[in-house]
Amino acid sequence: MKDTDHKSIPDASGAQQLTQDDHKPPESEIEREIAEVWKEVLEVEAVGVDDNFFDLGGHSLAMVKVYERMKERLGGRVERAGVTLIEMFEQASIRRMAARLGQGEIVGGKLEEVRKRGEKARRAMQWQKQQTQERKGRNG
Repeated sequence: MKDTDHKSIPDASGAQQLTQDDHKPPESEIEREIAEVWKEVLEVEAVGVDDNFFDLGGHSLAMVKVYERMKERLGGRVERAGVTLIEMFEQASIRRMAARLGQGEIVGGKLEEVRKRGEKARRAMQWQKQQTQERKGRNG
């Protein structure tokens, strides 16, 4: 078995320090919420919207924690957006996660609007059918 040359392994704390000093802060409310969850789970002081979760020391179990905490803190937004844990791994930056959740809000909002219009149209058709049956009953 070969010995590991520990001196040749890059120091991970330097990468984290660079991120803390040189990150783009969250702008939207959803970005701020996601950033807070990341900071709690990763136990770091600052994260940027374009930082990669895994470059900040994140791992699969930490991502599971992020996913669960986001579901708790963001109410139904995660569910409405249909975001899965697998997608969280694919959207490994705050900006990308926020954009994905935002798409869900847009889709969810439009979907609700379509449902309301569909329900209104269904009621109108039922009323029209009832009126037609009543006319047939009077004339028949």
